Amino acid sequence: CWVCLVWLGLDRVSRLKSAEIIQSILGHTLSRPDETRWNSLFNSLTQIKKIKEKSSELTRALNLKQCSFTVSDYNYIEEFLFCVQPLLQAMDILQGDKSVFYGMGFPTLLCLKRKLMAINSEQLIYCKLIRKSLLDSIEKRFSNILSINTVEVNNAAIAAFSHPKFKNKWLNCIHTSYSRDKLLSIFKKAVTAALLTQPPNTPT
Repeated sequence: CWVCLVWLGLDRVSRLKSAEIIQSILGHTLSRPDETRWNSLFNSLTQIKKIKEKSSELTRALNLKQCSFTVSDYNYIEEFLFCVQPLLQAMDILQGDKSVFYGMGFPTLLCLKRKLMAINSEQLIYCKLIRKSLLDSIEKRFSNILSINTVEVNNAAIAAFSHPKFKNKWLNCIHTSYSRDKLLSIFKKAVTAALLTQPPNTPT
């Protein structure tokens, strides 16, 4: 974006001056995408979207008339953010600094896939391939779980049922009642087996 061009093309003094202009017009600074932070591009584009009404004034003040965004640019940004937001939400859950457990993975993946599938590709103008690429990549990378027919998914389901945040709330993400009943039965059998193998007088 044009904010990045300012920082890349100017010396330190000019950058400080540009930062002062941005601060005076917006009341805050703007973040730049960072290669070390996976969500930095999303956050930067979200900021650009929010300051849409002031972008013309900011462009003039920064003398970046040749870099101003068009209506199509903003439409693309909005559509891109809409398509990748489910992925960002899933990553926030699975890459948390604390309290991340195995039981969180299966429900999060199922929810992510459902949200991406719910996006109507016919209404997309710019990001049809992005939506398709995300779905294809998720289904390929996690086929051993999303296929709902492997030992891995049985273990993942047991962990998900056991997680106090998820329990059975995620079952509606599975399309067929047969698969839902199957996974629930596997969990009940696992609980029964665990109780039967407990030593006598062990608190439950």
